[in-house]
Amino acid sequence: MAWISGLMILLMMGLVVAEVVLRKYFNTTLKGTIEYSEILLVFIVFGAIAHAQQIGGHVKTELVTSRLPPRIGGYVRAVGLVIVAALLIWMTQATLARGLDSMESGESRVGVKEVPIWPARLAIPVGLFFLALETLFTAWDALRVAHGHEPPSDGPPEGGDPTTPEGY
Repeated sequence: MAWISGLMILLMMGLVVAEVVLRKYFNTTLKGTIEYSEILLVFIVFGAIAHAQQIGGHVKTELVTSRLPPRIGGYVRAVGLVIVAALLIWMTQATLARGLDSMESGESRVGVKEVPIWPARLAIPVGLFFLALETLFTAWDALRVAHGHEPPSDGPPEGGDPTTPEGY
């Protein structure tokens, strides 16, 4: 999913660069750039959200759990993460229903150019689903810590390069 998000960033950058070049040198525009960029942003965000959870990139508030003994803190984190995962699963179901309705109706955004938005509406539940899975994995890691196992590392294995697939 993170790779897809990265590809969407490149696609959006290409669109914007093409728009700028066309405006500057040819006094014309690439119709729909803004509309397509808005749709691509959804893919970028929801494609990368699970990866951010996996690497610990989301904002954490450990004001209480950091002051608890590791075992109790692990249990508290695990319970909280399971509640979050349940909420994410509910959100996945709700946004999937909305996305399917959008696809069936052929929903589109009307601007300079009419752009279908149902693909973006379907990207949301996919991203939420993978975020829910990663949240459950994080809860599992918290339970392992509560039982005295080593906490998982936030980065690649020693000597690994986090910018390459082999680094993970």
